Amino acid sequence: MDNIVSHILEIDRRAKEKLEAAQDKKAEILKEAQLEEDKIRGEVLNRADARLDEVEKFEKVSADEKIAQIEAETSSQKKRLDAIFEEKHSLWAEQIFSQILGKPKS
Repeated sequence: MDNIVSHILEIDRRAKEKLEAAQDKKAEILKEAQLEEDKIRGEVLNRADARLDEVEKFEKVSADEKIAQIEAETSSQKKRLDAIFEEKHSLWAEQIFSQILGKPKS
């Protein structure tokens, strides 16, 4: 009988050891999974940041090009208006002066 009890206690001890080992293995696997998740999350965030940087650079170049185009068009229109003014400002001044004085245009 003593032998049976010893044998049962030995089986119980081994079962506890196996259960503890299984729990340790589970904890180790969960820890490794968390580390892998953190690594993947970091890589995804790094790729997202890099992509955002690329998009930002592209949009800045595009915006700078549009600004330069608008500035060129504005400058061209200003030069055209300045040329028209240079050409016609004397005539306009005479017309305004004549209208103020009520004299017919000659």
